[in-house]
Amino acid sequence: MTQLLINLLVFLVSVLLLITVHEFGHFCVARWLGVKVVRFSVGFGRPLWRWIGRSGTEYVIALLPLGGYVRLLDERDGGEVPEKDQPLAFNRQSILKRALIILAGPGINVLFAVFAFWIMWMIGVERMRPVVGEVIPESIAAQSGFPVGAEIMAVNGQPTTNWPKVTIALVGWLGETGDLPIQARLKNEPPRTYIMHLNNWRTNSLQPDPLTSLGLKPFQPEIPLTIGKVRADSPAALAGLRVGDKILTINGEKLTDWVDLVKQIQSHPNELVQLTVERGHEPIHLDIKVGRQLSRFQWIGYMGIEPIAVDWPVGMVYQLKYSPGSAFLASLKEVQVLTKFNFVVLAKLIRGQVSMKSLGGPISIYQSTSFAFHQGLIIFIGFLGLLSLMLAIVNILPIPGLDGGHILFFIIEAIMRRPLSPAVQMLIVRLGFIFLLVIMMQATINDIFRSVS
Repeated sequence: MTQLLINLLVFLVSVLLLITVHEFGHFCVARWLGVKVVRFSVGFGRPLWRWIGRSGTEYVIALLPLGGYVRLLDERDGGEVPEKDQPLAFNRQSILKRALIILAGPGINVLFAVFAFWIMWMIGVERMRPVVGEVIPESIAAQSGFPVGAEIMAVNGQPTTNWPKVTIALVGWLGETGDLPIQARLKNEPPRTYIMHLNNWRTNSLQPDPLTSLGLKPFQPEIPLTIGKVRADSPAALAGLRVGDKILTINGEKLTDWVDLVKQIQSHPNELVQLTVERGHEPIHLDIKVGRQLSRFQWIGYMGIEPIAVDWPVGMVYQLKYSPGSAFLASLKEVQVLTKFNFVVLAKLIRGQVSMKSLGGPISIYQSTSFAFHQGLIIFIGFLGLLSLMLAIVNILPIPGLDGGHILFFIIEAIMRRPLSPAVQMLIVRLGFIFLLVIMMQATINDIFRSVS
């Protein structure tokens, strides 16, 4: 339960931070261009704290920490605007000024992403070379003759020095047919090109993993069954398990590796199981009451143990770390690559090459945030950068109700030389909100099916 509360807190703080940054962009540019900001609220609902600044802006921290908003002075809101404040109203500004204020939200999210990636690249992040550890029999990769142990060098000529680059390259081929050349090499051998015939390529609509669906699985070093850490007050500690114990069997069934152990324990929440462990070359039988924790809407078992550290083969893991100047250029490149990647996925969704079932909603964001947080500070900072960039991209889409919808109205106004009537704008915005609600419901349903599958 403590872990669940920590994960929930991290999720709420992350979402609140990025949305507050977004609204701060609107706020700063509005003030800079001489538009009055009526309220800057962090959170929604009943105000818990409020303060009115010298400019008359009301700053609020509200009850529900699920976002925030900036309210600009606008005569179209229905309230009476004093004559002295009318030049400060948003609706009286030029199209250019209004567009700059609207674009400032997504813009500052992009700047936040650049900053996060800059920090990440300066501190350094580990990457794994894309060496294949398993080729699934009768898969597309197996039919191409792709060998186990080969390192993927390029996908259709696009260099791939780590697994994220492989994934990004393969996603660009989702829903496509024809032949996909993948260049790879075995150690101490020249590179070879393997042709993946994609005409019968099928991916899981809920979790479209392009790598596994081709029949390729990343190399993972075998994790032995020796305990490297026992958490205090955990079921394992209460049962007498110690660091250095090697777990041999569970309920009489022989275990193959640590992954097998985890699967067995997770399938026995709140149950009494018998372990056979090797301690000092002697077998010991222990009864242990497996604990339970909530994961993806179901209870799974846990013992509170971790394996010993496993060494990767020399050269398999490398660190990407840059000087401040080079890290900044790398962060700009990261934003460029990820922006293109997101628009490629969006285009595939529109064309039907990627199923709408693959959309992720709040549950997916919560799970990804929790996972990134537990991977360490550097990974978490990079994840916040990614999330901020995705928030910018979503908001810039020309959908009424989003920032991009406002820009669409401004373009129409510039072409027609007059704005759409308030009634027409309101109707279009309501239709936009209905569309967004349907998309959010679809994404949430997808999350639920993913979690219970």
